[in-house]
Amino acid sequence: MRALQIKNAESDLAAQEAQRERAQNLLKLTSQYGQSRGAGQPKSAPPADRSANAMFQSLMPGAAPSMTTPGAPMAAASMTAPGGAGGRSALVQERLQYAQFLRDNGYAAEANAAENQALKLQPKVKEWQKVNVGDQTLYAPYFEDGSSGQPVPLEVAQNLERVNLGGTTELIHPTTGKSVRSMANTVTPGDLLSAQVQRENSLRQDTRARELNALTREGQQTQIINDPLRGPLLIDKATGVARPATMNGQALPGEAAVKREAAAKNLMPLIKQAGKLIDGATGSYLGAAIDQGARYYGSSTDGAKNIAQLRVLEGNIMMAQPRMEGPQSNLDVELYRQMAAQIGDPTVPNDTKKAALKTLESMYEKYGSKPPADIPRDAINHLKLNPKLRDAFDAKYGAGSAASVLGR
Repeated sequence: MRALQIKNAESDLAAQEAQRERAQNLLKLTSQYGQSRGAGQPKSAPPADRSANAMFQSLMPGAAPSMTTPGAPMAAASMTAPGGAGGRSALVQERLQYAQFLRDNGYAAEANAAENQALKLQPKVKEWQKVNVGDQTLYAPYFEDGSSGQPVPLEVAQNLERVNLGGTTELIHPTTGKSVRSMANTVTPGDLLSAQVQRENSLRQDTRARELNALTREGQQTQIINDPLRGPLLIDKATGVARPATMNGQALPGEAAVKREAAAKNLMPLIKQAGKLIDGATGSYLGAAIDQGARYYGSSTDGAKNIAQLRVLEGNIMMAQPRMEGPQSNLDVELYRQMAAQIGDPTVPNDTKKAALKTLESMYEKYGSKPPADIPRDAINHLKLNPKLRDAFDAKYGAGSAASVLGR
């Protein structure tokens, strides 16, 4: 235990000796700095203050509290503040130079302390004032203590005058009148887009105006005549030329064509259904007599049943066909029955009925509704290779679709 205490005491003494030696070296170095800066003049050394005394006290315990202590390598006179016109700014610069001197000689901690003290004395800039030096405009700092600093060049673009020369914009110095910078005038993307939108809107409005004017002029020069066969016709009053009215690029049909098309839409399904019943229906006088005899006993043959269905279809076929205007006579009714192929007459042979029904079908098939424009090309090609599928084709794509493809 005693040995440890002795060892600690020896370490403390060695540390104190090292600090004392460092402090003495620092004092010598400071004296050398003062002599080298001012050739022995007192004003070249930094002034004594509490921070400097504290710094030396930390390095050399037991030293006098003032740097004017007798025996010190540097006199108190050498620690006074510098004079001259520099004022406080000159004092700050002097202390910063001294701090750099300490740092260059290995006293970094002491240099930092001296530098911090110098920055605390740095005067604050009160304002910047414009100073013209030749053709240049410089700005000098003016401090709160009344001193000023060295003017420096600062670009202040808002003080330049902008002059638009068409192709370029010149930035003119207000004092010298010289061009400081030249910039090419270009169109921004936003301006380009805005101009494009305005141009498109203008073209669209012009197009609509021309179309409206054309329609108005055409309406004033055109007379509409409704032809039952050819459809609505547009007659030019000036030239007398007639042309069919169109919709979606196609001529509008006449009233007669519309009636035929409507009749075909109604007739084609009835004709298809009647064709399936004819082969099983009664088709002779003998067969009609047998049907009549069966009725005597309250029964009905298969042929009579089919004839009953055909009579219903015959009536619907008669009603679906275009009618003549005015009162209808018995002769007219008989004519309608003939137009219905007399499929409900049990005395007419079935082959005769089928032939008449086939003729009726061929008459109205060409007036059937036009096939939809969206019929697949593959379906059309398949029908051309297999004409027997016309019934299935009409059932899927509408009556008359197969005839429009096959041409028959």
